[in-house]
Amino acid sequence: MRANENLELGSNATVSCRAEGRVPPRLRWSRLDGDVRYGELPDDVHADDNGNLHFVKVRSTHAGCYQCHASSEQGTVTVNVSVEVVGASCQFHSAAVLGGND
Repeated sequence: MRANENLELGSNATVSCRAEGRVPPRLRWSRLDGDVRYGELPDDVHADDNGNLHFVKVRSTHAGCYQCHASSEQGTVTVNVSVEVVGASCQFHSAAVLGGND
């Protein structure tokens, strides 16, 4: 299964993973690509015990493929989540141009 999430550049964002079972599954996240070692999360991305993946001040480097693993004694289910970062990549400032007197 694959899901897509769009995160706004510069915002704080959360991606959630949910799973249910007779025995509550253990949820964990990993990243499948990027500048970190395979399977680890970047330093500024944190997973909590409830299956939430928290991004602090979303950057373009957060874009990529993340994987949620739900595991229990019954087995393991994984979901791939493609994270895209959206927002202005440049900021434009307008300025008045004043001409001199002729």
